[in-house]
Amino acid sequence: MWAFTGTSIHRNYWDTDAHLFDDRSAGRDLGFGPWQDISMKVNGPVLTDLSHNFSQAWDLEKPWYNRWFGYESLQAERNTLPVPGVATRAAHSVAQVCRTQPQDKETSILEHYLKAIGNATDYVYMENQYFRYPDFAKRLGDIASTRKARGVPGDLHLFVVTNTPDSKTASATTYEMLQALGQEQLMPQVQRDLSESLSEYQEQIERLNNSANAHSSPFANLNRLKSIERLQDKIQALRDQGVSTQVEERMRDQQPDDIPGLAEHIDENDDKPFQLSDIPGLKVVIATLATSDPAPGSPPPTRLSSEAEAILNAPRLKARYKHIYVHSKLLLVDDVYTLLSSANINIRSMHSDSELGIAQPNPELAKSLREKLWGMHAGEVKSSSVGNYLLWNKMMKINWRAKNKGYPLASHLQRFWDVVTPYSPDFTVD
Repeated sequence: MWAFTGTSIHRNYWDTDAHLFDDRSAGRDLGFGPWQDISMKVNGPVLTDLSHNFSQAWDLEKPWYNRWFGYESLQAERNTLPVPGVATRAAHSVAQVCRTQPQDKETSILEHYLKAIGNATDYVYMENQYFRYPDFAKRLGDIASTRKARGVPGDLHLFVVTNTPDSKTASATTYEMLQALGQEQLMPQVQRDLSESLSEYQEQIERLNNSANAHSSPFANLNRLKSIERLQDKIQALRDQGVSTQVEERMRDQQPDDIPGLAEHIDENDDKPFQLSDIPGLKVVIATLATSDPAPGSPPPTRLSSEAEAILNAPRLKARYKHIYVHSKLLLVDDVYTLLSSANINIRSMHSDSELGIAQPNPELAKSLREKLWGMHAGEVKSSSVGNYLLWNKMMKINWRAKNKGYPLASHLQRFWDVVTPYSPDFTVD
């Protein structure tokens, strides 16, 4: 029997490992694909638990008046079937069903994430549609710092493959998650908004200071000082959100339409429009996926001679690019632990939506998934987390430069870089 977790069974969401720019054989409607997703085939006694979960959910959706017609619940019917043994000689792996079930106050998917992250000694890999639960980032940072303080050798590594919000609304929690990992400068539109707010507060303080009058009443002076204090608190909050004096200087006079052009500011001298912070004991790499035409790994498009281009007034041929939409919901830890679920890394999936997952402490499964996926995304897999961390950063730098030159990508891996999403703590897509 098959159990699909988080996967949409529709031709528009079908794709191959190659993630071609325009895969005509897929038969997708216009606007769909490429698409990255993961399914799992499940056999054995764990199917009893999956069946129980399905039956329970089915019965909850049945109208109450079905009782008038003698409807017997699906759960009651399935309970009459023989139950397989908890373990068999042919068992390949131990598995546990975990859920987010708000009506039962169950958040076992969240508990699995927290425990798995807390037990990490080498790497954590998150491949997920969203990356919007700051508590995970803070927990990783705290654990890494504690390890470093206790003299534990080596660093923890966090590898992330996700989508950028690229939303005209807002994504406050994505920014908070990146900031907890020292990666907040990868959302420059948000930092521009925050820097603009900081400048406004500073200007208000200056006006209040200039309005000081020796002839003002004590009550008016007290109100002025309290207003300045409130503004100073707001400025400090923005400093705490990553708006350093360097960021403030870089974003000064930047307009929203200027931000996308920052991606062009990287050259052979490694100048780049962001500066990432180091978390003690934690190495972080946050990626998205893309494909190109010609396909990744292809040579650059053949150019005409400069004379022919001038005579024909022909533009230089450039590669084309598409985002690969990440729909997966996978967590891997240390080549030991695997959790595949329908849960996104956001507040809704961890607390309020009904979600289902299967967790397995299976080294063979975890290692094979990591090697398969990292090979697909980066083009190769190194033998250590340190080696893969260096490889991912190298590939993302190569692909950043390739896009600026109009060349095909070297692999599907590219750095998370959101130049669209603004900041709003009150109205957010999360």
